[in-house]
Amino acid sequence: MRACVRVVAPGAYASIQDAGRIGFRRIGVPWSGVLDRRLMRIANQLAGNEETAPVIECFDGGQQFAVAGASLRIAVAGNAVLEVEDDAGRRQIAPWRSFILESGHTLRIARISPGRIAVLAVSRDGSASNNIKAHDYVWFFVFTGLPTIKTTID
Repeated sequence: MRACVRVVAPGAYASIQDAGRIGFRRIGVPWSGVLDRRLMRIANQLAGNEETAPVIECFDGGQQFAVAGASLRIAVAGNAVLEVEDDAGRRQIAPWRSFILESGHTLRIARISPGRIAVLAVSRDGSASNNIKAHDYVWFFVFTGLPTIKTTID
């Protein structure tokens, strides 16, 4: 079964980022990529991904993510206040670790401080697999009122 992460609320700002394109400035390609590489590496290591796998970079909080299809291992690096809503209700969980979200559960990044950045990494299959490549991720952008980002992972 396919697992899916849907951005229910984008908050102040959230974007999908990778390690960027370094070394091509001479031909007009900006560096780009994630703002805090350290957070990207930590989140990906916690999720069991390669250090440079794509992540969702979140600013100031307010983001809400829903899981559908199957359970997923998700990790959040950054000083964020996290809330998970599941069958038992809403509860706070600690950042700087990975956790499993089941289908139908949601993760909310309530706020971020200090630093204002948190990075969310999604493991490919909910396990701590170490052989995930960036091309394993397929990102779909669906616009239905509020911006929705959806990732489908085989």
